[in-house]
Amino acid sequence: VSATSDPDTGTGAPPVLDGLADGGNWNLAARLEATAARLPDKAALRTDGGDLTFVDLDRRAGAVAGGLTDLGVGVGDRVAVMGGSHADFIASVYGAWKIGAIVVAVNGQLGSEEVRQHLENAEPVIVLADEGRPRAVVDEAVAALTAQAGAAAQPGQPTTPPRVAQMGQVHGAPKHAVHLGPDADATIFYTSGTTGVPKGATHPHRAHRVQLEMVARRFDIVEGDVMCSVLPVSLLSILVLGPLLSVHVGATCRLMARYEPVAFARHITQDRTTVIGATIPMMFADLYHLPA
Repeated sequence: VSATSDPDTGTGAPPVLDGLADGGNWNLAARLEATAARLPDKAALRTDGGDLTFVDLDRRAGAVAGGLTDLGVGVGDRVAVMGGSHADFIASVYGAWKIGAIVVAVNGQLGSEEVRQHLENAEPVIVLADEGRPRAVVDEAVAALTAQAGAAAQPGQPTTPPRVAQMGQVHGAPKHAVHLGPDADATIFYTSGTTGVPKGATHPHRAHRVQLEMVARRFDIVEGDVMCSVLPVSLLSILVLGPLLSVHVGATCRLMARYEPVAFARHITQDRTTVIGATIPMMFADLYHLPA
């Protein structure tokens, strides 16, 4: 990115896209492949279950891509993901991108009716859901869509409800990132719906890459940093300002399965955290009130 504007005032010309694509490929999964080639043995994700290197994350994403391909998913199809903050969620996101699919992020705390509305609107061909509550909620939502499709069809309703698979259990022959242009859609995230039914906001690969590059440059985030992602990665700002940013620059990202003040403080100390992604003020108040 190059710009003639002052980053502190925002005045001047808007940023000019320059060199953000990997080998001319705007696919965000191409950046994972490039980072894995450059830093294969470095920890990409740090979880309670251990570290996952960049090359391991890329391999896992490639296997997800192969599994999705075997299930008939292709370029431009929508893949919904509903799960917690763990390595399989990130691998599922990059796996969908590798084959040019669009990731539809579904908040893991939603109820079945809210999930049904999301799926009806986005029309994904498949939903990857965590076992337990997320899978049960998705199954209930898909059952409602199936019953709806069997009734008198209404204009705009999906005719084929999505299939459902367990996140982390979709595997196939590894795939590499397909070539995508800058305006290819990457994600659909839903608004909070405070004034009505939540609306799906679509983001192209270029928009995410520009945001990642601008944040990295503005806050001087580099591969030597250790990040901590505290909130659910099914939320846009948490996913972008955590795992995606770490892949973009080659940094390590700690994924917390759930927020807990003592664990948060321990990770900051033990991991020697240098960057904390999107948070809320309450969390820092919690740290302040912890015993010394």
